[in-house]
Amino acid sequence: MYRKLVAKVKQQELFSRKSRTTLLVGLCILSLALGFAGVLPGTAPETASAQTDSGIVDLSVLLSPNYPCWWPGLAEYQNSPYREIGPDPWRSNITIIDEHVGTHFDAPPHWIPPAASGLPHATTYGDVTVEKVPTWMLAGEACVIDVSAILDKSANGTSPIITADMVKNWETNNRALGPGDIVLFRSGYDDKYYKQLPEGRRLLAEPTEGSAPAFPGPDVACIDYIVSTGVRTIGIDSPSMGPFPGAAETHWAGLGVGAIYVEQLVNLGSLPATGSFFAFLPLKLEGAGGAPGRAVAITDKTLAAPLIKAARQRSLADLTVTLSPKAPVYWPGAGQGNYSYMYLVAPFNDWTNSSAPYFTQVHIFDAHTGTHFDPPTHFLPGPEFDNDDYSDFVKEVLADYESKYGKRGTSEVYAADVPVNEMMGPARVIDVTHLNNTTTSWPASPVITVNDIKAYETKYGAIEAGDVVLFKSNWADRWYAMAPYNTGVADALNGKIEGWPAPNPEALIYLADKGVLCVGTDGASLGAVTGKEAIQTHWAGLTRGMNYVEFLTGLGQLPPEGAFFIFQPLKEEGVRGGNGRAIALIP
Repeated sequence: MYRKLVAKVKQQELFSRKSRTTLLVGLCILSLALGFAGVLPGTAPETASAQTDSGIVDLSVLLSPNYPCWWPGLAEYQNSPYREIGPDPWRSNITIIDEHVGTHFDAPPHWIPPAASGLPHATTYGDVTVEKVPTWMLAGEACVIDVSAILDKSANGTSPIITADMVKNWETNNRALGPGDIVLFRSGYDDKYYKQLPEGRRLLAEPTEGSAPAFPGPDVACIDYIVSTGVRTIGIDSPSMGPFPGAAETHWAGLGVGAIYVEQLVNLGSLPATGSFFAFLPLKLEGAGGAPGRAVAITDKTLAAPLIKAARQRSLADLTVTLSPKAPVYWPGAGQGNYSYMYLVAPFNDWTNSSAPYFTQVHIFDAHTGTHFDPPTHFLPGPEFDNDDYSDFVKEVLADYESKYGKRGTSEVYAADVPVNEMMGPARVIDVTHLNNTTTSWPASPVITVNDIKAYETKYGAIEAGDVVLFKSNWADRWYAMAPYNTGVADALNGKIEGWPAPNPEALIYLADKGVLCVGTDGASLGAVTGKEAIQTHWAGLTRGMNYVEFLTGLGQLPPEGAFFIFQPLKEEGVRGGNGRAIALIP
């Protein structure tokens, strides 16, 4: 169904986007993902948000130490490169981030203690941590309530108040709110004040120190009215749903009855009052009170309508592994001393702290932890890179690759540069479980070939530009478990168990030639467990402008065709990968 709808959109609008990846012949690649092309996220002035002309809107602020994305006095957001190309064939970053940085959401435990704690304001929803929030709460129809008339209409250090009457007036002019709706308050605050530091101090630092008006926020009566309609997801284009003063009361009111708050949105002015599909995709953090993530909207009504219907019917699948220090979420490498940065969690503040009665933690992880994506810069060096800086092994792999597949590309496309539309589209789920248990000498990965793809096409129809191809081997479902019961990825890399099925370069080139820009797998990597094969598979697709989504799970929930896949990573400046969340809507 979704493929037919996307085809209609393509007929209305089809144009190319100049890729920033240097390709084999130095030409631009044709960007056909959903038939859309637009401004690169990360290049728009100040807010670093972007909207494609075709109706896909990025509603997320840029995460950067140069922007005011964290709360003053709390853990400062940081990301740093720690692995570079040469002598290695890949590069990555480490991120240090609070659960409430940038575009993020508050799960109930952010302000609501667990029921058994005996603390004030505790309810049963205090046990609904991030990974337990139902997937249906993350997507639905956007109901955009314009409150921009009250922007800056308050004294310094205080917030203009969004009232229940404003919500009721919106209902009078549009329709009644109800279950499945997502209320989004649009004031324009982030669009106006989310700027590079030091000018960006106006966003949070100046209001909290009392030298400028604070952002608009709803009072308790407003939240009480909204949740009385059955709405359980509320968003706002400012750093917090809670106004100054009164932030605690507003959080207790909604979170205490199981609502969630999506905060620090941007670009809500690009959405109509009703009719857009909205999705917020937070990191799936175990035991967390909130999580940073990515918010997107689809304003094209032809495509949005069936997605909204599926969301109302709660016909969604979560395809994301849970991030936990007890789980095998990071790349351990083969042998000893070859791992990526381990995933760590540090408590920062809880409900008993004298500074404020809320709960948050700090997370430290590699950009390729858990369910994540590889942009071109993960394996492709910049245009000035000298191949002699590779190790001897990688140089041998490169010579073999270029003799078979042509010149390896270069790239300056980082995580925040990849348009949001490139990692969503009609899902084509290729079952490769028949390859499991077909190797005898390990370490080894069963090879997914062009013939496996063609066999799928014979049965379900040709793969087209804009489709998202997902390889289902059930590997993560079988091996992703909490320590110490197994180590999953490490065992595969060290030859103790069979590796996940992985496509060879020919398979990726075949898909790239069809216009596919996003390929996913429920293996830990799209590359094999052996070095040469893994490197060449990454070069083959990334050189051609593809994005790889890795470590998915639960692909068996999806039909071979007919679902709509959405993955979105954190919008981190200059990062060579992206932790994120993957969901699918099923008709």
